Amino acid sequence: SSIVLYWIYGTSQRFKTFEANRIAKIQDLIPPQRWKHVDGLQNPADVGSRGILAKEIKEHPLWWTGPDWLKQNQSNWPSKFTAPPSLEALQSLGVTKDCLQLKEKEEVTLQTTTDTASTEPVIDITRYSSYIQLVRVTAWVFRVVTRSNLFSSTPLAVSELSKAKTWLIKQAQAQMFPNTVKLLKKKNPLPLSDPVQSLNAFLDKDGLLRVGGRLSQSMKDYESQHPLVLHGKHYLSTLIIQSEHKRLCHAGPKLTLGSLQDTYHIISARRVVRKLIRECVVCKRASPKITTQLMGQLPSARVLPTFANERVSVDYAGPFTLKIGSVRKPTYRKAYVAVFVCLVTTSCHIELVSDLSAEAFLATLRRFVSRRGKPMQIWSDNATCFRRTDKDLRELYRLLQRPDIKESVMNFCSFQGIQWKFSPPTGPHHGSVWENGMETLSSIDMILSSLKTIVHQLVNGLLLESQRFILVQMNLFESLLYKRRLAPSSDR
Repeated sequence: SSIVLYWIYGTSQRFKTFEANRIAKIQDLIPPQRWKHVDGLQNPADVGSRGILAKEIKEHPLWWTGPDWLKQNQSNWPSKFTAPPSLEALQSLGVTKDCLQLKEKEEVTLQTTTDTASTEPVIDITRYSSYIQLVRVTAWVFRVVTRSNLFSSTPLAVSELSKAKTWLIKQAQAQMFPNTVKLLKKKNPLPLSDPVQSLNAFLDKDGLLRVGGRLSQSMKDYESQHPLVLHGKHYLSTLIIQSEHKRLCHAGPKLTLGSLQDTYHIISARRVVRKLIRECVVCKRASPKITTQLMGQLPSARVLPTFANERVSVDYAGPFTLKIGSVRKPTYRKAYVAVFVCLVTTSCHIELVSDLSAEAFLATLRRFVSRRGKPMQIWSDNATCFRRTDKDLRELYRLLQRPDIKESVMNFCSFQGIQWKFSPPTGPHHGSVWENGMETLSSIDMILSSLKTIVHQLVNGLLLESQRFILVQMNLFESLLYKRRLAPSSDR
């Protein structure tokens, strides 16, 4: 419209700031002399915008072909629009500035004071969970701010990433060691209370705080000679430790800390590294904490007070190699050890078993009855309670499952008034006294397991020359077991 053309031909002082800026931008892009005006009678846009019947627009020449002068040379186009008079022409005619409502420029002087300590950083590092991502974002921000390779799609250069790392570390040091940095810039000595006073710290050419040390004459690189100083409480230290931990394929605290010390000196690094590795999700999944099973109630045979050896459990340990015969041509055979444990007093009795036969086991049982008294109940393992791969722990169960031996043993026990019981298949806690499944020896339930371990360590692999000798050894093992403490000693 002609109003818009008057704006374009006019001066920006007549309008408000927003309008003046837009008009000035248009005038810079296209000179006002190039703008033309189309009369409303020759403007095809007016045909559709001002309304027309459908049957009329079908044969309307202006709508379909436009004005006639549009087909002619550009020099023949109409130019009826006359530009408004300039400001100098109006003033020559006696028109004042008040009549023109010109906006005068006012000079304003503003003085502000900025507190650098309270200003927020350009990049909030707490929004990032990856050190590599933080460095790359910082490098891109520097590229935009400095307008270097702004519209370039080339990857970030090493110099750009190094500049970003330097800026991040400098910001972290300025936040955690402000007084230290100020004193070192002025080349003043650090007080004894300064956290880096013992490190002989100094500022390098980039203004970074480094450890002085005594490795300046070594063959190491500059980064290893003078590591960068960081505080363990700063979030940047957390990101650096996590990045190094992942780079080392989730290594342990020692390897992670040793790799970090080649470049950084982080205050309280050991505590922070252990804490972060303890919280690492990948490390937790790789080495989960084994849950402790909640055991059921103890059976009545374990808790009701009775006479010693009235309720006992029995199991086999071994086999051990037994040498029989002369020195030159001896014969070797397997021997076993039957272990009887009182379920109430946890006293132990050891008997030698020459082989896996009914006669040998019954002879062992008779010796136990003769020496310790006749028990009322004898407990032994059930098949599903044996979870270890050691086949020796299954010998007694296999022996008692043989029909001939089971009949002989049961007949003997019935005649003697002894009740034989097996532990429940799904209740391993019923046989905890003789099961080798606990982790410590402090529990009463580990007495039999402790015995098996000691006997196996002292006897297994030795060639025992006579049954009389092994009986002496069994008595020695019994005396050693009776001297064992039921619970570990306290440090107090």
